[in-house]
Amino acid sequence: MRRVEAFSVAVIVVFLALPVPGRGQEKEASEKTATAQNVRKVIQLKYADPENTISLLLYFGAQLRADRRLKILTVVGTPSQVEAVEEALTKLDVPPPPTKDSEITAYLLLATRQAVQTTLPGELDEVVEQLRRVLKYQHFGLLSTTLVRARDGDGASVSGVASPSGGEGQKADFRFGFSRAEITVDGKLRSIRLNGLDFVMERPGEAKEGQASSLLPRTTSAKIHTDIDVPEGQKVVVGKTSFESPDDALVLVLTAKVLD
Repeated sequence: MRRVEAFSVAVIVVFLALPVPGRGQEKEASEKTATAQNVRKVIQLKYADPENTISLLLYFGAQLRADRRLKILTVVGTPSQVEAVEEALTKLDVPPPPTKDSEITAYLLLATRQAVQTTLPGELDEVVEQLRRVLKYQHFGLLSTTLVRARDGDGASVSGVASPSGGEGQKADFRFGFSRAEITVDGKLRSIRLNGLDFVMERPGEAKEGQASSLLPRTTSAKIHTDIDVPEGQKVVVGKTSFESPDDALVLVLTAKVLD
């Protein structure tokens, strides 16, 4: 009996002496196994910005690295994670929608209480009739017609010369522009929103013969500044302002269309 007991005790001692893996070792082994299963793939992008896509792909758990210069995205992860990233990129790396242009036509009208000698184009007949009722002016003349095109999201400007008084020597400089044109769609109706629209007309004072420059008449100017939506195919009166005479008024009318 003593020999059997001694043998049992020896077995127990030997078993206790064997090394038992700790938690740290188990974690390290697990990480090594996961690393061995990871794959690395370099994906070439055609349209999307690699750096901008990273925030959208972190959900899949893969490691991501972007190179904007080469337009590549490096993905490290399990095969299922890499596959999920690739599938998501098929929806993200697509060509942007084609950018459209808008065409803006600006009509500069002079409203007076006395007859003017300029003629109006037929397309302005309806809006002029409305202006006669609202502004109480009976006579309207066309000072200038300006056309400008802008890409969706961009701005544009144009300048020229008009004659507010209709006579020689009374010409004035004008500028028309906007900081940003945005095409909006509401059902079947398309509009062009003009942000930061600016219209300015100026005529420097003219010195008389022998008059000192310090005594020059002040510059005559008129300005309109606003943001406005112009529905496609409609004429929109942006505003009116006086220029040389309080009895006259400058009226700015816009039309717009999208160039498909």
